[in-house]
Amino acid sequence: MVFNHGALSRFIIIACTVSRRPRQVVRSSCTVPRFQRRCFSRRLGSATVPSTREETFFCGSWRSFWGSYRSGRIGLCRSATRYSSQGHLPMDSANPVVRFYRLAGQARPPQRADRSACGTLPTRAYRYCEAVTSASAFGWWVFPPIDLQLMWDGSDVFWYHDGADDWMPLLPSAQLPGFAAEFDRASPDRLTGFAPPFLTALPEAGAVQIWTGLMVRTRPDWHLLVRAPANLPTPGGFVLYEGIVESDTWFGPLFTNMRFTRSHSPIRLRADFPLLQIQPVPREAYASPILSSTSLVPDMGAMTEGDWDDYRRTIVLPNQDPDRPFGAYATAARKKNHAAASAAGKCPVMAHS
Repeated sequence: MVFNHGALSRFIIIACTVSRRPRQVVRSSCTVPRFQRRCFSRRLGSATVPSTREETFFCGSWRSFWGSYRSGRIGLCRSATRYSSQGHLPMDSANPVVRFYRLAGQARPPQRADRSACGTLPTRAYRYCEAVTSASAFGWWVFPPIDLQLMWDGSDVFWYHDGADDWMPLLPSAQLPGFAAEFDRASPDRLTGFAPPFLTALPEAGAVQIWTGLMVRTRPDWHLLVRAPANLPTPGGFVLYEGIVESDTWFGPLFTNMRFTRSHSPIRLRADFPLLQIQPVPREAYASPILSSTSLVPDMGAMTEGDWDDYRRTIVLPNQDPDRPFGAYATAARKKNHAAASAAGKCPVMAHS
């Protein structure tokens, strides 16, 4: 493990490569790992690591991060998720909230989102801002199934992948290399020829639909918000549309829609970097009665004594104390989460991870 120490006023860049032997991860254990990894290393239920592998972690300033990422000196999310020998994301019970189905064999399994946003959050935000770290860790990261490049010339979309002879026009869709035959072999005869496309050029100018190689199903009355990764800088050149999928009844390919923000310039999507963040949402959370249940206090004269007391406790008193500790809100929130996890009989550390 190599530590590159700079001045205290700058972010610390940590790049370490760890070789690990196969071992069994026991979900019920409350033992805190000796080396608590915050970047792409999680204990996700009961899983057997299939083989010895290398894991690469990167933490630091976003400028250094993107410089190394774009130049190819680092690969993110390399064998980051511990998955079963069957290639399935470990589940906590026989009836998980979300169940992912990997159809494309080369697709990386979904991974629990990271509180540090892959080490790109400023150190002060990671340590003291529970709001930012909780949002970063809410859900699962989903990755492109292969490395690819896309380019929009203002009219048509072209794509390229490793092994292709040249750029190919998207007219109007394309399959993952070799996937159509694989799908036909594995699926029932009545589904032969109906493999989901990998890329589809949408009717709107500069818009493309990308399939992740996965399908997904949720418990009844649980849906999925499909969006770009929270607080994680993207390579640029595109934006993703957000959508809520009623995945308890709609069982189909897990895809996203992309819109180009520049033309005549390739954008690169890497299979080891998150493309999407999938977040579970109960149906009730965005139902009309909930969204209509709001009120407005019209001015300060209508505020109660309790409102002013809460403002004083939250804002005024901490700023009047010159010796106050940093991150009081984060500390209180974590203590509350740990207490709730302990009361439920779960490991507080792993529940918070």
